[in-house]
Amino acid sequence: MNYRLIAAGATHVGQKRDENEDAYHIDVEHGLFVAADGMGGRQRGAAASAAAVDTMTYIPSFPTFHPDGVTEGFQVANQEIRALANGASRAPATTATVLWINTQRMGEDEGTNGECTAIIGHIGDSRAYQVGHGVAHQLTTDHSHVQSLVLRSSITATEAKTHRYRNVVLRGLLGNDHYWPDILCPYLESRNTFLLCSDGLTDEVDLDSKVARTILAKLEDAKTNEELQEACDALVDLANQNGGSDNITVILVKLIWVAE
Repeated sequence: MNYRLIAAGATHVGQKRDENEDAYHIDVEHGLFVAADGMGGRQRGAAASAAAVDTMTYIPSFPTFHPDGVTEGFQVANQEIRALANGASRAPATTATVLWINTQRMGEDEGTNGECTAIIGHIGDSRAYQVGHGVAHQLTTDHSHVQSLVLRSSITATEAKTHRYRNVVLRGLLGNDHYWPDILCPYLESRNTFLLCSDGLTDEVDLDSKVARTILAKLEDAKTNEELQEACDALVDLANQNGGSDNITVILVKLIWVAE
């Protein structure tokens, strides 16, 4: 069988912000995709997300395809953000969600030794989803104040969406010693699509809504980068139509089978 990756991405400043502090990276050849949402304002967040994304581009140079490569990428990115502080008491900060796919083993199940064919690294409240049949399944867990309340059953997921502290992030690339990412090894399946996004999308768009599912359902038969780009743009447009209260970033990645 012959498999290949298709991918697309889009970012927008939104309707309420003056600057886009999100950043993203797409590298189909090396199977690396990164979404980051900077925090700090006054260009500090933009510098942090850009530094994180630039640093993560070196992950594919890790000697082997292994979760340690992603963890090391987060460690080096955190060091870069610490350097951006330039002696200030508080460094700029960013979230980061990374998807790394083993392009040499696409289409295979996990190996007998437990090797991953796809790795996700995550810190903050940007997210990774796996989309199939129009349904988005969240893979990551937000490192946020409201998510901690949801996990303790102090509030519901619905209440979290309007909570006064919904934008408080508990873990991120902050330039300190509390940068450790969650590492996941999701199943890499043909026809399914990975969705990486900043909270500018998920704060405004209910991915279970009819309109969002209509967009996501089209991914099932998508076979080109252009089709994924149309879906990215449609999701960004929907977030803007619903208020666009923050910067919006979307990446879509799909493994497709190509007849030889």
